[in-house]
Amino acid sequence: MSKSEKTTIEIRLVFPDEGIGKDTLLSSIRSLGRSCRGPGNSRGFRVGDIGNMHALGVRSSKVQELFVGTYERHKQIKRASTLMRHWMEDNMPSTLKDILDNDTGTASMKPLSFMPEGPGSRVILSVDLANAPHYDVNDVSKSVAVWVEEKPGQAENWYFVFPNISYEDKEGLVVRLRHGTAISWDGRKIFHCTSRTNPGPDNQVYGCMWAASK
Repeated sequence: MSKSEKTTIEIRLVFPDEGIGKDTLLSSIRSLGRSCRGPGNSRGFRVGDIGNMHALGVRSSKVQELFVGTYERHKQIKRASTLMRHWMEDNMPSTLKDILDNDTGTASMKPLSFMPEGPGSRVILSVDLANAPHYDVNDVSKSVAVWVEEKPGQAENWYFVFPNISYEDKEGLVVRLRHGTAISWDGRKIFHCTSRTNPGPDNQVYGCMWAASK
């Protein structure tokens, strides 16, 4: 992304009671996070990451392939994705449109019944993640993510960082995360990373990202 190019980053807060009836978005993401214990299948220690990232949903629409572990977690994925779609319709409609308009994965894989309305056909769930700045080279749309923790308010040094963004004549943008923070950005163009967080005793932090896949 050149210095003269402009981009939009949306930052919102999902309130604890937002959802459909008694089923809330934040609790659904927490449930998905709890189902993703153990080593991840995305990036990882080979590139210096700390914590785990679990890629779920469509791995490749060209060969009709899903990420390992997707079907085992299809109930949690469906619940979180349905509630996220519902929330985005009211709070991030332009990002939702961009994901849906560009998602060849959803269009080509009819058997993906547990994500019939997206948003997107790929979900990345992180657990206690810290990683280096990177681009999302396999995405074909903007991304949207929501962060939650097991014990809200306990995590320290919990930030999402855009090191190559200029804002109000300052270099870099750092967003302090809290339980319910939601951010949309174009990960294909914007360098981004997560800080090395201190979750605190008996706590875990989760990040859940949706995007369109190739």
